[in-house]
Amino acid sequence: MTQAIEKENFELDLRFAHIDGHTELDFVPDKNAIITIGRDCDVRLWSLNPEDYGVQTSFPVEDFPYAILATNDRAFVALESNSVKSFQLDELAGEDETMVCRFTSNATCLSFHLDHELLAAGAA
Repeated sequence: MTQAIEKENFELDLRFAHIDGHTELDFVPDKNAIITIGRDCDVRLWSLNPEDYGVQTSFPVEDFPYAILATNDRAFVALESNSVKSFQLDELAGEDETMVCRFTSNATCLSFHLDHELLAAGAA
C-alpha cells in the first residue's frame, strides 16, 4: 500500500513494508535508500528515488529480527538466536553471511560510532 499525505508544504510517502508486528528500519548512507526488516524475517532495501520507488532487493534471515543497521555495503541484523550477523547489500544481497557476535539473550539494539569503525550492540 502506498499513500501520499500533503501537509504544510511537505509530502509524506507511506509504504506497507512487512506484515503486522515488529519492524525495524535504517537509512543506508550514500545510497538514497532505507533498509527494513520485520516479523516476516525478510530484509528489504527500498529506493528513495522518485523515479524508482519500491523494493530494490530482498532476502530472508533464519529467525526473528530485533534490530537492523546499515552501511553502504552491509546490513547488520540482531536476531532471536542471540546473535548479530552481517549480510552483503550489493547484487549478491544476503550472501556472505558473517557472525559478528553472540549474546546470552536477544540483542535488541545496534549502533555505529560516527566513523563506522565500531559497532555497539546491546542485549536485554
